[in-house]
Parts: sequence; C-alpha cells; structure tokens
Amino acid sequence: MANPTFAANPEATRPSQAFRVPPSSSTLSIDAHLDYRTGQYVILWLDVQRIFEDVHYVKQGSSVVSLMSDQNFRELQPPRIPYRPGVVFDVVLRDPVHESLPEKQIDPSFVDTKVLQGLETGNDTSADRVLNDLQSTLRHLPECLTSIRDLLQVLAEDMHALSDQFCDTTAAKPRVEPMDFPEIRDLVFQNLDRKDFVTCARLNKAWRSWTASMIWESVDICGTRRLNPSVSALQHNGHLVKSFEMYT
Repeated sequence: MANPTFAANPEATRPSQAFRVPPSSSTLSIDAHLDYRTGQYVILWLDVQRIFEDVHYVKQGSSVVSLMSDQNFRELQPPRIPYRPGVVFDVVLRDPVHESLPEKQIDPSFVDTKVLQGLETGNDTSADRVLNDLQSTLRHLPECLTSIRDLLQVLAEDMHALSDQFCDTTAAKPRVEPMDFPEIRDLVFQNLDRKDFVTCARLNKAWRSWTASMIWESVDICGTRRLNPSVSALQHNGHLVKSFEMYT
C-alpha cells in the first residue's frame, strides 16, 4: 500500500474518526494523530476514554477493534487504535455487573466471541461461566502461593547446605614454603656470608628471625663509629652474641 501524502502541516488538516454508542445513531468525532514513524493516522485510546468515560472496547460491525501492537505483540505506547476513514466505530460501555473485568480493550483473539455477545445483549451465561472459573482460581491462589513459598524455602536451605559443603572442600589451606623447613634453611645458609645474612634480614620478619643468630653470633667493634652496631641493637640482640672483639 502506498504511503499517504500529507500536507506541510498534517496536524492542521488531520482527519477525525466518528464514534457512537448503540442504539443511538448520533456520532461524536475524535481527531486522529499522525504517527510519523509509520506514516499512518491513529486514534489515541486516551482521547476515546475522555469522551466515553465508561468505554470497554470499540468495534466495527461485529469485529472488535484491537489496540495496536508492535512486531513482538506488545501494545504500543501510548495505547492507540487505527484510524479508518469513513467508518463509524461502535462504543461498548462497561456493564457495572462486570466491572471486575479488565478495563482495557478486549482483544478478540483472547476472548470467546460468545462472551462478547453475552456482554452486549445481556445474555451473560458465558460471561458468568468465565467469572466463576476466575473466582475459583483466585480462591485457590493463596494455597498455591503458600506451596510455592514453602518450596522456595526448601530450595534456599538446600542451596545453603551445598554452599557450606563447597566452601569446606575448597577452603584455602595454609601455604607451606620451602624455607619453612629447617633442613632446607641450613643448606641455604651454608652458602651465605654475614653480608648476605644482613640482606636477607631486611626481607621480612621471618627472614630476620632466621638470620639473627648468624648476624649477631660474632660482633666486632672498631674505632670507626659509623661501622659499629648501635647500643640499642646490641641490647636487643645481646643474647645471641657468642664472641666479642674490639679493634682500635
């Protein structure tokens, strides 16, 4: 179908759709709006609701006019119905007896035609059957929700137990380093001199404790003060000193 040709200002010359409430033959017109994305005129459902406060749905002849939807069958926003030139839409108002039914427009693909006819003619046997089924379902809904809640609780407890088991089996174990073994340390220390021990002592507390006895085993004091250990260091490590020599 070829796209319609619009004036420079299509909103200024937009058409209108005629509506009536049967059995009355008098009509009211509602201005259409141009959907610039599709190039089609549409009637906003909100405009219909402003004019017909109790509108339930509209139809053309015996066919219900559905709200427009996208390719994924989601209703377009804001809700709208297609504009159909030269057609008078019949407005079906809500019946107070069935006001518990959804206020949105009824889609004929989801509602039995006999139900619609019952709502329009007052022969509401089919509609009552649907309402009774709905009420029966709603009565059992709390029980279903309770069962679902209990099931979720059981699943949550099972997941918690599995999580605890997984954490127990994957808990990090203390890491053992080769230098934690005295035999290996002795083999390494055999190849180090006092200067190496001093360097190792600066790495961390563990190395400082391992090398302290080798560093302070023998202490030499000379005439150059800056080369001698401090008094506080001697006091702290004096118990490790085995030989003490002084040079001038």
